[in-house]
Amino acid sequence: MAKQRLIEHRIELLERSKTHYLEGKSARSASKLINAKLRITGRPDEVKDFVRELPTHFHVLQVSQPYKNRNSQYVRVYAEVTKKS
Repeated sequence: MAKQRLIEHRIELLERSKTHYLEGKSARSASKLINAKLRITGRPDEVKDFVRELPTHFHVLQVSQPYKNRNSQYVRVYAEVTKKS
């Protein structure tokens, strides 16, 4: 249950940052925003669950392999996404 809430919270933060970025842009320049590159960091199981949830909110173009963070239990994954219309 806590893991699901963490995933929902991260997705909420992504949505907020996207909205914040677009607020200052005109409709013309906002439509030019084609894709976003994300770095997702966390424990391997959390990252895997988060990446699995991405297609429900975004069109996923590419997801990298997990890279282990130095001196840490965490990994990072890079994803390229576009917003769903």
